[in-house]
Amino acid sequence: MTIDAARQITRIRTGRELLGLDQRNAAEISGLSQPMWSRIESGKKVASLGEILAIAETLGTTPGYLTGNSDLMKRVAVAARTDGVDTSSVEDRLRHLMEVDALFDRIEASNR
Repeated sequence: MTIDAARQITRIRTGRELLGLDQRNAAEISGLSQPMWSRIESGKKVASLGEILAIAETLGTTPGYLTGNSDLMKRVAVAARTDGVDTSSVEDRLRHLMEVDALFDRIEASNR
């Protein structure tokens, strides 16, 4: 699995800023320390799986989205009326739910 570090850093920072959180607030919500969040967001530390899971949950996204390793993200299309309705938020939410479902499937399979 290859992780695009620059993309991951951008997605973490952008997600945090879109939620109106500073690093201290985001770290507090995630259970990480503020210095740890800062090192991850600045690229000085590669986030562990546990840290990625905590950050994804805090930001309301998926580990696959943050790391750029989601097989599902490219396969979702939403059928909807095209009379000016923007379906991007529906597509994003559906991708998120499918990614979380796939993650739980992988965890369940590894515990068998």
